[in-house]
Amino acid sequence: MSGMGLSIPDLATRRSGTAAVPFVITNMVIEGDSQTSTTPDQSTNRDAFYSYTYADDPANAAVTIHVRAQASRTVGGAAYSGPPLEGADTGSPTGNTLLDHRSDDVAFGPQLLTAMLGSNDLGTFSVDNTIAKWLAYAPTVRGAGIKLGVVAPPPYHPGHPSYGAFMPLWSDYVSRLRTPSVRSTFADYYIPLGEHPDFRDPALVDAMINASDKLHLTPGASVITSGQYRAYQVYKAAIDTIRDQSRTNSSSMYGSSWPTSETNLTPGATITRRVIIKGIAHAGLTSGASVSGPTGTTIALNGGIASSVVGTNSGDGRAIYNGDVLDIAIPLSALNSTAVSIDLTIGGETRTITYTTTANVTPATYAHQDVMNVQPADSVHTYTGLAFDNVGIGLLAIYSPAAAPTGISVGGVSATRLVKQTTDFSGQLSIWTVPITATGVRNVVVTLPTWAGQSTLSWGVVKNADATMQQLSPASDGSAPTSEASPHATGGLTVPANGIAVAFFGEYGGTSITPATAGSGTTLIDEGSGAYQGESYGIAVGTRTTTGAASFAFAFGTYPRAAAVFKAAGT
Repeated sequence: MSGMGLSIPDLATRRSGTAAVPFVITNMVIEGDSQTSTTPDQSTNRDAFYSYTYADDPANAAVTIHVRAQASRTVGGAAYSGPPLEGADTGSPTGNTLLDHRSDDVAFGPQLLTAMLGSNDLGTFSVDNTIAKWLAYAPTVRGAGIKLGVVAPPPYHPGHPSYGAFMPLWSDYVSRLRTPSVRSTFADYYIPLGEHPDFRDPALVDAMINASDKLHLTPGASVITSGQYRAYQVYKAAIDTIRDQSRTNSSSMYGSSWPTSETNLTPGATITRRVIIKGIAHAGLTSGASVSGPTGTTIALNGGIASSVVGTNSGDGRAIYNGDVLDIAIPLSALNSTAVSIDLTIGGETRTITYTTTANVTPATYAHQDVMNVQPADSVHTYTGLAFDNVGIGLLAIYSPAAAPTGISVGGVSATRLVKQTTDFSGQLSIWTVPITATGVRNVVVTLPTWAGQSTLSWGVVKNADATMQQLSPASDGSAPTSEASPHATGGLTVPANGIAVAFFGEYGGTSITPATAGSGTTLIDEGSGAYQGESYGIAVGTRTTTGAASFAFAFGTYPRAAAVFKAAGT
């Protein structure tokens, strides 16, 4: 059986939490209750849980992972006040305890077993009783050479009727699990899954913990707004490290886990940067974490009290563990182009990280000119006498029932196509740029690959912007979503400080189409259309200056939309 054959001294060393010869983990068991799985090794709805998401990760293909968790499972059970003999549980459901499944778990031959229990136990028994059950469970598992990791359960939602009674027990239980001298008596590792600060953040708790039962984490471990996603973040950080032999006694994190220096930040703001501990010693570090920097710089461990030092052996959690979440608050300079630095110490390593505010630059803006339509019934459409009243980056959007243009010239200067999006009812929207070095009137010549009865053109100038394109949506040519209900959104746009995103939405309908409106964060600048053969083709133009998706509300259907993001010149 895997993991068997360890010497008595080696087993004793492992149990003490001190250094031992590591072994490769090729087989592991994930135990727990309904926060971890509905039924053992379920075949459907696996993405709902952190456990199956970890098991199904292609990066873990070399590891055999058995998810044996069962809804309502406890460490011991509800039919007795203390640890029973194995098989003695007569609770409901009968036998649904870790103690009754010790032999089953050991039979899988894992080198590592993790178990998240506590919600059911703490809701019925004292913390002393729950710890006693772990002490009854652990010898059989650890005696088989299996490493045991105890996973903290999540807290209750403040709206749960038992919140007031449960949370003091939860806090006491977590505190004991975090204490090396307590935890090492029955477990090798502590995994602080339930301590993720978002579970207790009043602004986020409704998204983290199910609003109906006030108990279970919201499902979808691949959904970044869910509670199970937070659980997955912590679990992955801890287990990936435990599986790495080189980090058994590491005093520092993986380099990729550290925050990095940043620029172009808003002057006078206080920013928060989050670190999930990954890569430190498997048994945790009692040296904690600390930060120094400008006045007001603080660090908080798992949503606890913000101070300059957390996770030391003298208090504040007693140690830091893989999966712990650190939130560092950094007040930025109120001046432009000014850097502040922090010295962040985690375990035995200190790094200096610098945060620099934006230069005193003029924000990028979009000066819109107009939207107009022509119907030449030809493959060349000429828009005559168009005004360009600003100097900068000329930005044009063309929408036509025919294919996208093969070329556009503005005053004889060739424009560059950025991206196009196609609709399923015929028609393509494309975005083009051209340098505008002087104001004045120009002809815009649109060359199409085939005859087209009409086209619609929107044009304007992006001012005070860097000519290097920051982002496009879509990132490459493609088709618009099919049969999509309003609002119609671009992909997510990352708009830098002092930057701007300009979005275009292709409208289509009968001879009279309903005007578009702008979605949240989007400012509608203009829209225009022209009727041709009983249909109308038009363009709505919007901007946004913050990160997010540009969106337009319009009638149900399939509509192309595209956007370009610019940063301010000099940033």
